Amino acid sequence: MNQLVRCIPVAALAIAALALAHGGGAHYKGTVKAVGDKQLSIETEEKEDVTVLFDEKTKFEKESGAATAGDLAIGARVVIHTAKAEGAGPARATVVKIGSAPAQKVEAGGPTLSLSVTEDGFEPGKLTVKKGEPVKLVVTRKTDKTCAKELVIDDPPVRAELPLNEAVTVAFTPRKSGQLKYGCGMGKMVGGVIVVE
Repeated sequence: MNQLVRCIPVAALAIAALALAHGGGAHYKGTVKAVGDKQLSIETEEKEDVTVLFDEKTKFEKESGAATAGDLAIGARVVIHTAKAEGAGPARATVVKIGSAPAQKVEAGGPTLSLSVTEDGFEPGKLTVKKGEPVKLVVTRKTDKTCAKELVIDDPPVRAELPLNEAVTVAFTPRKSGQLKYGCGMGKMVGGVIVVE
């Protein structure tokens, strides 16, 4: 009985050390939806949109060893360990483990389109793409005088945080002809149209 009593504190210390080694915060597993210079948005396996911040202290790993933020790709599977939350806002990633194969393959060869957020809204307000052809949108928010601090597209579902003066790449493949409305996270009050031919 005495040995059991002595083992309990040791086991508690081991569990605490393991939690601190991974940041002591939340853990997320999902698919990369958008990557900015200092943040990463994923869709979790529970279909929740999560944005985490990363910095020079964040450790990136792949199956083959060390990695960098540059190894993150839209559609890649990731497991993210975060630091214990300090107030409101996105958590900070301590470890990002990048899967070896993307969850969704984004075919090469499609157009790369630029989109800016200015005081006048999203510019240009109308983009034209082809059905079934992969598209990469590079979105840069150039002003803080707007509600458009994220990009939302309903179908296919896209939601990406837009940090000020940072280019964020969003990739998707339109599957239906017609018009895709895109805009801010406030019901697309500020937005535009993607025409799918």
